Amino acid sequence: MSRRSVCLGTDFDNTVVRYDHLFRQSIEAMGVAIPNEVVDKTALRDLTRAQPNGELLWQRAQADVYGRRVCDAEMIEGFKAVVEACRERSVHVYVVSHKTQFAEQDRTLDLRVAAEGWMADRGFFDPQSLGFRREDIFFESTRTEKVLKIAEIGCTHFVDDMPEVLTDPDFPAQVKGIWFSETGTTSDLNHARSWPEVQDHVFDAVE
Repeated sequence: MSRRSVCLGTDFDNTVVRYDHLFRQSIEAMGVAIPNEVVDKTALRDLTRAQPNGELLWQRAQADVYGRRVCDAEMIEGFKAVVEACRERSVHVYVVSHKTQFAEQDRTLDLRVAAEGWMADRGFFDPQSLGFRREDIFFESTRTEKVLKIAEIGCTHFVDDMPEVLTDPDFPAQVKGIWFSETGTTSDLNHARSWPEVQDHVFDAVE
């Protein structure tokens, strides 16, 4: 595979950006007591949904975190270095996210605008930094639309924290799916626990 033919796509939420600490803050602000050992988003979600009216509480937390609190979200360590390495090797990088435009519990919150604001603040669109173009960023309303977009733009590799995206029946067979999970251990999927491990998966096609 030549360098020019390699194209990396990545999910956004929980793949490029981390929200765990923000979900904790938001859920605690709604009066839910959270044990110290409950730290990651999945555990926080399960705890919240187990509360009375738990699904509603979780939807409110999502609106709060992805909308109002997103400016305080953290870029996952190693992502910037991998994008810079891709630029050096002429590997194009896209972001393809399954993200509805408006929060279910607050239709005034445009979650896509909030995400783009976070990106802009961290140099995504700065040619001297991460160097993305606005047209490199896609927000899709459904998982089906996301999977079709991955095929349409010609990704050869795609990184996602959700295994169900990579195992979707419509996920393009020619794309190498990479499951991004810092803690996951059991899967038949290609697995990366960090962005340096993602880089290993991608650059074995360009070296």
